[in-house]
Order: sequence, then structure tokens, then C-alpha cells
Amino acid sequence: MRIHLFSSDQPCQKIIDNAECGPVNYLYFKNSCLSTSAQLDKRNFNLMDSHRLSESESEDILNDYINIIGSMSIINGTHREWWSTDIASKNRILSPMQGALNQLILSIRVIDNHEHDRLNLYIFGVSYPVITVIKKYCEQKKIIVEVDRIFFLRLSSRFSLKLKSWNIFLRDMLSSLLRVARSRISYGKVKVIKKGEPVFLIKSWVFPSSFSSNNSYQDPYCGNLASYLTNYLENKTKVVTISQGFNERDYCYKKMKDINGRIIIPVESFLSYSDVFFWNIINYMVSSNLFYKDT
Repeated sequence: MRIHLFSSDQPCQKIIDNAECGPVNYLYFKNSCLSTSAQLDKRNFNLMDSHRLSESESEDILNDYINIIGSMSIINGTHREWWSTDIASKNRILSPMQGALNQLILSIRVIDNHEHDRLNLYIFGVSYPVITVIKKYCEQKKIIVEVDRIFFLRLSSRFSLKLKSWNIFLRDMLSSLLRVARSRISYGKVKVIKKGEPVFLIKSWVFPSSFSSNNSYQDPYCGNLASYLTNYLENKTKVVTISQGFNERDYCYKKMKDINGRIIIPVESFLSYSDVFFWNIINYMVSSNLFYKDT
């Protein structure tokens, strides 16, 4: 078995010409290759079937993923900044690993199923990190691997990752600053809390459906907790709800100003522009300097 790895999802003319000498087996991992796939099938190319993962296999992969993040939490958990990162939440939706794991798992399955067969396998649209893992895996199994333009691929991968990280950093920075600015415009300045006053805080969320026409408010998560607490707290204690909006945030924050008998404040009102600026820098530095444990 001989494997050819390409970061590009478009086979070059040389590969297409090789199909005239015999069947060419291939995998692809980018949507832009779908139209190319139809053309290849007509030219003696054979799309390898890696079969879908079973439910137990999917569960094993999910558990391994959670355990890996757990190990990282043990190493980095003493830093409070770690817990502000997306990866610390173990949220698979926000994880950038889904595409890479899909490429790696399906490629390994095909390699394992055909490692003793005499064939050429071309894999298109594989990211550089996955290429390095597949290459090391095949070397352990004495399988010949050829990587297209490995030196330039390494450079372009590092450059694109740096560019992507800076793009995310700047986008998050501007987005956070804009949210703080819009909350200032919609809600105004917080004037109801004075220094030294006892306050009982409730953290909740706010939605457009939480408001009624008579300026009353129904907390979607805490219900009438604020009214209930006023009967048991000292007279000077204020019950303040800090809420974060998602849908129609500006509308919700405007309505929150005039609620009868309630104090509801946007969470963004407690942030200054300098808080947002420096916190994004810290978050970026933490995400760029996480510690990993080799296993």
C-alpha cells in the first residue's frame, strides 16, 4: 500500500493521468471537491468507503475527547484565565477539532482496512496537523507515505493558523467593545447601586418575551425569586438582577430601564472598555500558551 497526502482538495493533472494506468483510490475532505469527485468517478477513480462509525465507536471518541480536555484542565486549572476559554467548557460545538478528528478517524479506518492490499490511496483536502499524525502512524506500520510539498505546507499551515488566531482575537475584541457601547446607549449609566449598600445579586438571562405591555417582567429562569427575597431580606438590602441578552439585546436593555418594582441591569454595564481590552489580550495569551501533557 502506498499513500499520497494532499492539503489541496483538487487533484493535479499528473494524478489524473495516473488513472489511465489502473484504478486510483481516493478520499476527500472538503466540500469544494464534490464536483471534482463526480468527474473522477468517470475517469477510473474509486472513492473509498470508510463506513460510518458505530454508536459505541462514537461514544468512545467522545469520551476520549472529554478526558483529554479534562487532563488539560488539571494542568491549567490553577489559572483562572483558563476557565474563560471556550475549550475549558468542553463544548464540542465550539471546538475546532471536529473537522480534524473526522479527517483523522476516517483516514485511519481506510488505511487499517486496506494496509495489506496492493493499491495507491490518494487523500485530498487533509489539514497539515492531520497529515503529520497520519504520516507517523503509517511509518509505524511500514506503509509508504508521500506528502505533496511538505515544506511549503508546513510554512503555509503555521502562517494560516497565526492569521486565523489574530483574526479571531480582533473580531472578538471589536465585538465585545461594540456590545459594551450598545448597552450604554440602550440602558444608560447604572445609578441605582451606591457604595456600601447591601445588595443581593441574581444572575439570569433576558429575552423579548420576558416583558409585558404594563412594564412588568417575568424572569424566564428565576421566576418571582426577586419578589420572594424582599420578604426575607433586611429592608436596606436591594435585590438586583444582572441579566444577559441574546435575541434583540438592544430592545431588551431599553425595556429593562422602566420595569416596575424591579432592578435589572445588563451584565455589560459592569464592564469598562479597558476591562474588555485587557481581558481579550489575557484570553488570547492564555489560549496561545496552554500546556499539554504527552501520553
